[in-house]
Amino acid sequence: KFEPLEFKSVLKEALETIEPMARAKDLKIREDIPENLPAVLGDRLKVKRILLNILSNAVKFTQQGEISISVRVDNPFLEISISDTGPGIPGELQEHIFDETNRSENTGFGLNITKELVETHGGTIEVQSQPGEGTTVTFTLPIITERLREDVLRNLEKRLDEHQREIILKIYDWLKEGSWYGSSKEKGSGDR
Repeated sequence: KFEPLEFKSVLKEALETIEPMARAKDLKIREDIPENLPAVLGDRLKVKRILLNILSNAVKFTQQGEISISVRVDNPFLEISISDTGPGIPGELQEHIFDETNRSENTGFGLNITKELVETHGGTIEVQSQPGEGTTVTFTLPIITERLREDVLRNLEKRLDEHQREIILKIYDWLKEGSWYGSSKEKGSGDR
């Protein structure tokens, strides 16, 4: 179910799952996240699954050091990068990293599924890795912009019954008020 999402809250849920595994390996998790992030349009469970797949691979393959999460606005997208200080991915495996048949011990599971989930949201995903230096996975999610809201409303209006239109208009009013942008008062960056 696609809806306006506060990305920080979804990330927090994913980190609550991952942090015990990171602590067990004495890995530090660092965040570089601006305070006022715009809402993204997404399916909460699928966005959480994207984060869990990437973060769990980072923890799995990192024996010491840290996992870094950075988020920045790159209109009309939110760009999320997750880096680790693991062994990196061998060059010959990098070009097939998103293949469904790729089941290498060195690349982790779920990256083909992660790619599908990101693309379902209209985003992109890429992996940069240097053997011996770690890996960075960067993906994007669409920000809710005025144009996106209008396009969604226009497309949905053609297929909705009266009750559904009423719900959509309430959501539209909520979005129009601007409470979806920068509603979080959480700390912008720091260590976990």
